Amino acid sequence: MKRVKEWLQRKLTKRQPVPPPEPPPELVERYHHYKRLLSSNNAILTILADLQDKMSKEFLFDMNYVQSAISKVGAEADTLVKALVDMGEGRYASLATALEEVLQRISAETAEPQLKPGPLILPLGEVKQDWFFGGKAENLGELCRLGLPVPPGFAISAYAQKLFFDQSDLEDFIQTAIAGAGPKQLEGLNEASRAIRERILGAPLPPELTNLLQQHLKNLGTDRVAVRSSGLQEDSYFSFAGQFESILNVPPPLVEERYKEVVASQFTPRALYYCQA
Repeated sequence: MKRVKEWLQRKLTKRQPVPPPEPPPELVERYHHYKRLLSSNNAILTILADLQDKMSKEFLFDMNYVQSAISKVGAEADTLVKALVDMGEGRYASLATALEEVLQRISAETAEPQLKPGPLILPLGEVKQDWFFGGKAENLGELCRLGLPVPPGFAISAYAQKLFFDQSDLEDFIQTAIAGAGPKQLEGLNEASRAIRERILGAPLPPELTNLLQQHLKNLGTDRVAVRSSGLQEDSYFSFAGQFESILNVPPPLVEERYKEVVASQFTPRALYYCQA
């Protein structure tokens, strides 16, 4: 019996699998870099596929969404490049510089334009792109220059609003009111909106803007006008579809007040909530 047990023990010992040898540490490290590369590559493809899907289906999205996607792609591309450089033991270090140049070019292409001094009011036919009159007014100006039928009118620039806010100390008041409301707190946003709108409607327009308004209204020679928004960010960096005010059948003596109402509509509770969201 003892011999049988010894024989069985030898058989069992022979059948035990031999563990594979440990891979070299440098191979393990390269494998982990490769997995990082694959993960970032898959993430980039997912983001690009989502952008392409939204474009092909005419999905409504704005520049804020595009910039968010660009930021995510940039972060993943940075991880991918670093993984590739580590895998190649530094042989592809120039990729980091190339990536930085690409990201800088994309950032310049998608950056929001900085407001600068310019005309306060222009006839629609003289309004051009990048003059800070907003997309709607700029498109109407282009139609005018093409000779297409466009109702006579004029546009008030975003710089005119800045002048109005500066002279009435509205900028600091608005920022303080919104900051005190708290993010996405509806009650606080309602109170901030009410205070901002009252302050805007109660502030006088700069004399130079008032004079230009009266002059251009006189040149139109009509007893009723439409006062509409044409925000810089509207339908571009953010959608803001349907957020801002439009007022029809306005007699010339009331245009100043209606203009301030349109300006104040940037700060309705729904517009503030949309902007924060």
